Amino acid sequence: MRRFILHPFSFLLLAWLLFFWRYLVGQVTFPAGDFTYQFFVFRDIAYRALAAGHLPLWSDCFFAGYPFHADPQSQLFYPPIWISFGLLKLMGWGNFPLFALTLETTFHYLLVSIFTFYFLRAEVRAKHSPAMSQPLSESTERMLRPYDWAALLGAITFTYGGYLTGYPPLQTAILETVTWLPLILLLLRRLAELPITNNQFTNNQLRLITLSSLALALAFFAGHPQTFLFAAYLAGAYFIRRAAVNARPWRWTLTRLAAIFGLLLGLSLVQLLPQAQYLSLSTRASLTFEELSGGFPPGIVKQFFLTDPVWSPLYVGILPLALALTAVAADRKRAVFFWLGVALVSLVLSLGGNTPLYRLAYYLLPGYRLFRGQERLALLVSFSLATLAAYGLAAIIAWFNRARPSMGEGRGAKAASLFIVGLTVLNLYLTRTSTNLVAPFDPYPYNPILDPIRADPEPFFRVQDDARMQGHFACGYGFKEWGGISAIRPAAWAAFDEHARESLRWKLIGMKYLITWKNGALTREEELPPAERVAEGSAPQGEAKVYRMFEIPRRAWLAGQFRVEADRDAIFNMLNQPDFDPFASAVLSSGSGEVTGGGEGGSGGVTVAEDRPGHLVLSVNSATGSLLVISEAYYPGWAASVNGQPAPVLEADAYLLAVPVPAGNSTVELNYRPITLLVGALISLLSLAACLALIVIRPHEALNL
Repeated sequence: MRRFILHPFSFLLLAWLLFFWRYLVGQVTFPAGDFTYQFFVFRDIAYRALAAGHLPLWSDCFFAGYPFHADPQSQLFYPPIWISFGLLKLMGWGNFPLFALTLETTFHYLLVSIFTFYFLRAEVRAKHSPAMSQPLSESTERMLRPYDWAALLGAITFTYGGYLTGYPPLQTAILETVTWLPLILLLLRRLAELPITNNQFTNNQLRLITLSSLALALAFFAGHPQTFLFAAYLAGAYFIRRAAVNARPWRWTLTRLAAIFGLLLGLSLVQLLPQAQYLSLSTRASLTFEELSGGFPPGIVKQFFLTDPVWSPLYVGILPLALALTAVAADRKRAVFFWLGVALVSLVLSLGGNTPLYRLAYYLLPGYRLFRGQERLALLVSFSLATLAAYGLAAIIAWFNRARPSMGEGRGAKAASLFIVGLTVLNLYLTRTSTNLVAPFDPYPYNPILDPIRADPEPFFRVQDDARMQGHFACGYGFKEWGGISAIRPAAWAAFDEHARESLRWKLIGMKYLITWKNGALTREEELPPAERVAEGSAPQGEAKVYRMFEIPRRAWLAGQFRVEADRDAIFNMLNQPDFDPFASAVLSSGSGEVTGGGEGGSGGVTVAEDRPGHLVLSVNSATGSLLVISEAYYPGWAASVNGQPAPVLEADAYLLAVPVPAGNSTVELNYRPITLLVGALISLLSLAACLALIVIRPHEALNL
């Protein structure tokens, strides 16, 4: 039993249980915020759709429609969540429980500790055994075993230090992206150590190239592009360094890197193509240098020594920091200077526009200018310091073995290591476990002010919240809303929200209920549409009143008059005219093809036959040729058919879907089936098949971790 407890792997398991046992038994959970109102909601949206047999490509509960799959934070193609979904389905769950997300998050801490341990074990052992690529003799293995405690220290430091225990678990995508970084580095290290044969790709090289690409793809699908970019940059730099240490020719190094990232590109296109399209159409596409260059204040360096109960991304513990400094002072090898360089460069870049180095990176590094929040580079600072701490303890172990060889088989070094690791665990446990720890709660509890909305029998309507309710409250309570808290917002939504007259917007989106602090359903233009107060009381963000509009919401209608405007400002000018009737007229954007005008028609009726996210079937009766306008967000990827024949999908009134329909009775079907997803999925499936084929080549040659 003693040997089991003192084994490094067992120590990792025990440390994980120590930090998270209260989460695992349901005594505590993570606090309200992005964890509950963003990632939990997104899990629930995806699970409910998949459980019903639909792929959750589109969500209709916020922003009046949203390309759900294109948002990287949906993590729709991240394989570990498929496991959760499958287990929940087998257990008969109809919704995604918050406890499942808590388990998923805590389990990733165990994974990252294991991957970091194995990576650092390879790093530390290589410094004390020059023939690591060869099978180890029993005596060599026994000699190297004490150094595993140095790897254990580094794994504990990174996993439970200030960075990973602060913000990342609340932004689940960050934690789950980071999880795969040490595994990626380990695989790249193994690849750089393999013997070369005339610069050819051997079977073992192909296998490791494939595994490296798959690990990178897992990090990409985990859903935080900025963190993935940092991890990819570190992975590339690390592989180049390891290849140079092993005297690999530049051609060998660059061809292997090209193969790894080429396979990664193919694997990731199912997410990358829709994501790139969505980012180009989001508010992120117009961020300025000043908006992107925010980072840590220079005074953040005090966090190397002091911990804050909320957010201490640079804190790794007093002993690990001292050991990292010991490694720098005692070991002049290139490995130490590489990780010291990564830590220093990352620290300077994390200050954002406060230093000239950020401007250089902004203009030179591909993809760097896409992201704000440069303080997230604390990831690389924390990982580098943990690695240096492992080197520092390894140096102490080596000195201890030389100074006290009589203690035999490294027992003295093991005792000293156990003492240091124990103190580190104690320090991190006392300073970090109070972070992100609250009693279990319902993120969307019963609230009586929502009773009138909940009891409304109408099949379609939307709600607007004036900052009274929780984030994504409509998704949580089963409604549809105009707003939303997703970090990446459609630029068209932001423009429509800002420039369209509010009373007009309420009509176009079918807004029936307003949750507000105001005395009356007052618009920002000081208009007061007819409405009645149906509830009032406490809301999560203060006292609230609920108003029900008298106008009946419309899911779709026929506009007999329409015109095309090339300029966005001109569209809003027309929409905001006092005499503009949105249910008789429509304004189309210049991307609407050959449609140039409309007649005086528009009379008739529209009946909704089917309505679920990403799929609509409407029965239309029109006296003349008209424009069918649907109260749903326009986005590339919608396809329409009229009486079974393809029909164009147009953007009406700067935000909504529209389809031309002929006179008479018609059946109109709309489906969200984006071509970017279809093309990306096909290439990703072919790339995955190629990866599987490469992995099974000579399967008896297994990777020895």
